[in-house]
Amino acid sequence: MPISNIEENFKLARNALLDFDKKDIIRENSKEEVTAEETGPREIVVFYDVTLEKYHQKFLQEHRRFSVYVRLVKGKVIAYEIPSPPHASLVADLIPILAGWTNRLKIYAELDMIVGNENDTVNCADIVIEPRHVPAPGTGYVPRPRMIIEVGKPRLSKMFSRRTNDTVAMVATLYLRNNQVPNLALNQPNPPPNTPPTVLMTNTIPNLNDDPACVAPGMANYQINIPSHLLFQGYPGGVPHEIPNNFILDLWNVQQYIFDKLIYNGFELKLNSLRINVF
Repeated sequence: MPISNIEENFKLARNALLDFDKKDIIRENSKEEVTAEETGPREIVVFYDVTLEKYHQKFLQEHRRFSVYVRLVKGKVIAYEIPSPPHASLVADLIPILAGWTNRLKIYAELDMIVGNENDTVNCADIVIEPRHVPAPGTGYVPRPRMIIEVGKPRLSKMFSRRTNDTVAMVATLYLRNNQVPNLALNQPNPPPNTPPTVLMTNTIPNLNDDPACVAPGMANYQINIPSHLLFQGYPGGVPHEIPNNFILDLWNVQQYIFDKLIYNGFELKLNSLRINVF
């Protein structure tokens, strides 16, 4: 595809993504079952054989002009989502919560990051967190994220379909280095003295059946614990002494922000996935 066709190709990509959303809305309202073919990624290749330099020169600004999110994947410019007020608003609502943890963390929004070693893949992360450097880094500094948060609007599947009582599941997934998570047994009264501080979690399939509904703040099942030592790994002097062992994200608050933004221009937009990566 010639680079000269950039405007036409972005318009075609945007129209295709809008068509995906319209079909999702119709299917959701009719409670129609989703086929396996329809649950795959909604990605549209806009251009091929694009270098990292050309991507930064031509595409990072152009895709914003046409209101399409794109990424560079091994030389392919892929359009994957359309910006929306609910998405932008939820990201904006999350940032002050994260900033309230401590002033020792630096937070970025919509940061384009080179991924891998081949310099041919660039992803735009919704929220990126790293320790705040003292003194501040100089010109040309490249952030080294310890934590990435992505707000998702995935294709419909049986997992996310509207239930018979008109409720919808929302999934928050936490990926940790070594896949170790804080041991929730320590939150119980009088835990055994030999209870380990972390446990290895091997099950990556969310439990959507047995957990109680998230109907109030502070429910134990809906607290995401972020270990501080992972966020400050490699930080001079280690974890600052005033920092707690874990930062806590209450999914009740996230749920309320999502409920507040579900109705947009008369359409129900699904923002039902929150992915947190801690490196």
